[in-house]
Amino acid sequence: MNNCTFAQNNATIGGAIYLQDKSTANIGNSTLAHNTASSGGAVYVQSSSSMWSNMCTYEDNTAIGNGGAIIVFDESTATMGNCTLAHNTASGFGGAIYAEDESTATIASSSLAHNAASFGGAVFVQDESTATINNSTLAHNAVFSGGSSSGGAVFVQSASSLHSNTCTYERNTATDNGGAICASDESNATISDSTLAHNAATAGGAVCIQRSSSMQSDMCIYENNTAKSQGGAIVAHGQSTATVVSSTFARNAATNGGAVLVLRSSSLRCDACTYENNTATDNGGAIDVFTGSTATIANCTLVHNGASNGGAAYIEAFSSMQSDACTYEDNTAASQGGAILAFVSASSF
Repeated sequence: MNNCTFAQNNATIGGAIYLQDKSTANIGNSTLAHNTASSGGAVYVQSSSSMWSNMCTYEDNTAIGNGGAIIVFDESTATMGNCTLAHNTASGFGGAIYAEDESTATIASSSLAHNAASFGGAVFVQDESTATINNSTLAHNAVFSGGSSSGGAVFVQSASSLHSNTCTYERNTATDNGGAICASDESNATISDSTLAHNAATAGGAVCIQRSSSMQSDMCIYENNTAKSQGGAIVAHGQSTATVVSSTFARNAATNGGAVLVLRSSSLRCDACTYENNTATDNGGAIDVFTGSTATIANCTLVHNGASNGGAAYIEAFSSMQSDACTYEDNTAASQGGAILAFVSASSF
């Protein structure tokens, strides 16, 4: 299918296109707009079927349930290159794309913007599914205001994975956790050579890792992200692990943990990173290690960060932080610990 327009179509499943039972579709240079369905506003792919889409526009499609533009289900695959997915909406999960049950969504050199859903404003994957997003921009995606909604751009859960390389996540918002990305329930997010900027949430302005999940971040920039409560850029909680290498945290802000906050038996491992001009209203201008959690930082530079307590780092009771070959310079605390404040029964260095 090339040079086609699918517009204002309506169905219960797959507003414009429905693939099942090992079917295959190649869609090129086409527009799918203003289609509506209960599931998969424009396209529904299931039962080991495959879809390839190149230079296509998916716009203003709507799902009453999941997958505002596309659903990939039951060991199926969707591969998209040079596509635009914009202004798609799902009342449930995945404003643009929803993948479930060992399915795979691969997105390259594409734009996902102004999509919205209850969870995963642009992309939602669950049940051992995988989203791979490369060289793409995810901007102005959101989860609906009101209630507990997470993953402004991407939400992965239930042993699923996100692999994201050379992407920009900008101005995405979540009412609860993870303004840009949220990984939950033993899931994993790998983010490399990407910029996450001006995202906002209640916890984890850019990224939230929760419920025994993990993240690896390499050569990324986290800047101007905000959290109303915890972790201006990243929050890890519920026995989760955040590993960050060769990355920069600048001008992020939160009530606690201006750049990063770890809590509830979680851990932060950070090497060769820069924390600069991050701020917390209360504790930990750059880093806050909350009760029962750990942080290991090495070869890092923490400069010009500020908070009421612990200008650069705040270590709560029964927590620990190991710091090796790091530089702390020109950090400020309005009350205690210009660089570091370690609370009762906490340990540092």
